[in-house]
Amino acid sequence: MAVKSKALSPRRKRMSRAARLQSGRHWLRSFSGTRVVPSYARWFGVDLICAAKELQILGMHFAPEYLGALRRTGAARARHCRDVPKGAKAVDVEPARNQKFAYIAGYTVAGLPFVITWEETAGLDDDDVPFTGDDFEKGDS
Repeated sequence: MAVKSKALSPRRKRMSRAARLQSGRHWLRSFSGTRVVPSYARWFGVDLICAAKELQILGMHFAPEYLGALRRTGAARARHCRDVPKGAKAVDVEPARNQKFAYIAGYTVAGLPFVITWEETAGLDDDDVPFTGDDFEKGDS
């Protein structure tokens, strides 16, 4: 049995710069939005700096401050992608229920739970405790 081939991405996202510039002239005539650089980048599948360069080639003018902001944004994205380790996994912060912890009181800003132990609930009145030790079945883990 033959192996199925994967569908290709749209042609406009596989174009070379020369083809993008030729197609970009027609795209600019029909463009009606306000954010031309991000729209061009998304439509043709290029980054913001490449989109700005190609739009300048097509005759658009941008403020130097805007181009500097685009470079800083691209550098920040690259730095973020470089600093996040590949294969990083989320940490499971929900602890398994056991006999030591009575109640999860809340979560920290980082997402870690803070708990009330059975010893801490011993000094409270029955009206202050929203549960009893019998509320949890012995078979739960």
